[in-house]
Amino acid sequence: MKVVGAAPLVSPKKKHTTPAVNKIHLDDMDKDILRRTVHKSYVIDHQVPTVNTLLVKMQEKINYAGQRETLRKHLHEIGFTFKTCSDKRKLLMERSGTVTWRSQYLRIMRDNDRAINPKTVTYIDETYIHPSYGVSKCWQSETELGVYKQNRSGQHYIIVHAGGEYGFVPNALLTFKSQSKSSDYHDDMNHKNFMQWLETKLIPNLPPNGLIVMDNASYHSAQINKPPTQATRKDSIIKWLQMQRIPITSEMRKAELLELVKAKQHTKTYYVDELLKEHGHTVVRLPPYHCELNPIENVWSIMKHKVAMRNVDQKNANIEAFIQEAVAEITPNYWQKYCDNARKIREEFWEQDGLLDDVLEKMTFTVNRDSSREDSIYSSSTDDEC
Repeated sequence: MKVVGAAPLVSPKKKHTTPAVNKIHLDDMDKDILRRTVHKSYVIDHQVPTVNTLLVKMQEKINYAGQRETLRKHLHEIGFTFKTCSDKRKLLMERSGTVTWRSQYLRIMRDNDRAINPKTVTYIDETYIHPSYGVSKCWQSETELGVYKQNRSGQHYIIVHAGGEYGFVPNALLTFKSQSKSSDYHDDMNHKNFMQWLETKLIPNLPPNGLIVMDNASYHSAQINKPPTQATRKDSIIKWLQMQRIPITSEMRKAELLELVKAKQHTKTYYVDELLKEHGHTVVRLPPYHCELNPIENVWSIMKHKVAMRNVDQKNANIEAFIQEAVAEITPNYWQKYCDNARKIREEFWEQDGLLDDVLEKMTFTVNRDSSREDSIYSSSTDDEC
């Protein structure tokens, strides 16, 4: 029976909260600083890094605005986890996949540096710039870059280029206006556009028989004959298995077919790698969150500074011309400086990783059923008990 005057029943609305890790943004450079701070705590300071000690150091280095749990989440995001030592201490460890990836990258580049006839190294990357990118009113010079002012709202321009110690690859600059409303410029690039840029602008102008260094953006990493996943339709899974000449029966369920997919040893092959291989080049992929190993990141900073110094009226019509002029002014001398710095950082990593191995070799780790709980990024237990 309906009660007159009674308040209507309303289902409580679910509260949507934004994870703290998304509120405090760390760019690639900040993530590099965080990772190297962990390494130096072990190797140089001879101390076991904890969230509390790292929080203080990150506040000093980059004015980190997050708290303990936010920093813990950022650590997990860049490939660190907590492992339990034999004396029940929890130690901050880099995931083995990240360490392996970095070791392989460093070895390839180190061998090339020491070769009698080293291959020419070319670095590929993408960036973006807003038409409003400029400098605030202050004294400026080529060495004192001043204060940048940028309105991040509105449309931006995507820049794709490549270069090495010899400078930028001639005629390989690609600049286009963003068509995406997303703040992530990677949304404007896709595999098709990237492959077209490789074929028409980059490959025809590359030095022969080179090493091509790039990151792991999704459009760099489209796989040939990619294995099916849980989201793949059953008929597509069957076709994939038949192409691999794996025997199946018509009565098999999707879960059984996916188990056959998992059992198949499949080597990842990328369209980008194969295309460059056809033209005599070898692709080397940067380990995640190691942008300091890519000298083009420093080149982008110089390029944006030069654009900012020109961009007085901040009109969209001028920005592409400013980009072209700025790129033309970045000589091989700039590239040589930053490539030498990247080589120095590689050697530091090589030595530091060896020292880190020695430090961690002395510690025995225990693996138990609670390790997954302890490693959870949402773990509330303290890691500062040591």
